[in-house]
Amino acid sequence: MRSRTKSSARWVHAALAALIADPAFLERLRRSPAARKRAGVAALDLDFERLRRFAGLTAKVRHNDVRLKLPFTFKFLDHLELSIGLFADYAKQAATLRRQGRNTPGQKLASLVGFLGNWLDLEDRAQATLWDLACHENALVESATHEHPGARESESESELPGRMSMESKPVHRTRLILQTLSCNPVSVVKMLGSGRADIAGMQRDPIHLVYAWDHHKRRVNVLQLDQLGFIILELVDGTRSVLQLVDMLAAAGVALDGETLGRALQVLADWRLIRLSHDTRVCD
Repeated sequence: MRSRTKSSARWVHAALAALIADPAFLERLRRSPAARKRAGVAALDLDFERLRRFAGLTAKVRHNDVRLKLPFTFKFLDHLELSIGLFADYAKQAATLRRQGRNTPGQKLASLVGFLGNWLDLEDRAQATLWDLACHENALVESATHEHPGARESESESELPGRMSMESKPVHRTRLILQTLSCNPVSVVKMLGSGRADIAGMQRDPIHLVYAWDHHKRRVNVLQLDQLGFIILELVDGTRSVLQLVDMLAAAGVALDGETLGRALQVLADWRLIRLSHDTRVCD
């Protein structure tokens, strides 16, 4: 009798381990009595919701390497008590990535952030703030990971000439990530670092940020732009001349002459965000 009991216990433990390891199978059993019967677990008194949440906890632990890259996002998730629910829902996708061999920290990060953006209720103030924070931390990681070939240029190559022609073609001098967020993520980080999370009292105004890797200082620079500077930087791609940029801005209802746009481009060059492409013709 004791041997049979031990054998039954081992079977139950093995079955539970298999369910935790296969979140998709666990979800089918949770939703379908027929599936439980086919799997031979219908007679077991299993709390499938608790098993699902335990699978979420397991998935969260497996993402400790991602936590290191998004420390404040994870901290805010815990503060809002969303972590286990998120990872319980994400466990199936995480398991699929492991089976496909796409389980590097970078692949896990991209997958989780993509899932988070669809999972959160962005109409909820706190969750919208969480998404801003996740986008900010992810942009920091992305900027530090993908160095642009042009980042090794000298200081002089990054400068715009004193006089540009309307045919001059500005280009990003390094890989840039542009984001418009609903609040300042630095304020959220400071708030979480102080142990407070006063979301209701936090100022929420759209903020335009550009993330740029600084090769010389080996760090990511985060700069805040006004709306016009942000739009100009979005339009700059190395193929559009100053004249074309003026026309595109005019079509969008922004009236700037070439001289005014040139001054704005010079500011962006001073911030080491743009330079002139090598095929540019400059007025004497």
